[in-house]
Amino acid sequence: MADFPKLMVLSEKFRGTIFQLKEDTVSVGRNEQRDICIKDPSLSSYHCDFVHTEEGYFICDRDSTNGTRLNNVPLNPEEMYPLKNSDLLQLGSVEVMFEYDDGSAPSGSRTETGIDLTGTQTGMSTVKDFSNLSPFASTQSKSEARNRKLTLAAICGAGALVAVLLIWVVVKVINNLFMS
Repeated sequence: MADFPKLMVLSEKFRGTIFQLKEDTVSVGRNEQRDICIKDPSLSSYHCDFVHTEEGYFICDRDSTNGTRLNNVPLNPEEMYPLKNSDLLQLGSVEVMFEYDDGSAPSGSRTETGIDLTGTQTGMSTVKDFSNLSPFASTQSKSEARNRKLTLAAICGAGALVAVLLIWVVVKVINNLFMS
């Protein structure tokens, strides 16, 4: 009998972590209520599902913020995509490899996977939205932040003007007292 399929994390922070897919449906996300919890801020709390059917194993993105990729192809949310041995998945910015020996290949064979990065732009990320990286991140937009700064500057300017006028009035009153 074949072993359970596995997800092997390739990303540096969690490299080497292996998760076995022992159930027919396995949920993945940042939330501890998921069957597989990966505490990476680029994952949604409910990121995707791995589903086992009679036809094989599938992945389904659950409308995650930063998306899911299968062999570098973005997945449409809520659609099932078939998986095969050595498929590379990107869940947010976490890369994992799907490993499954279904017993159909001869036991002496081995699959080697190489990644050609020669045509890849460095410094690029497929993560669309970094605003969910911190639970303390600001939810205001750039225009709201700019408006808040302008309002604060106007209040400080008005306060300074009132202080100058108050000093001028005090000086005038003191001069009138001593001049009369």
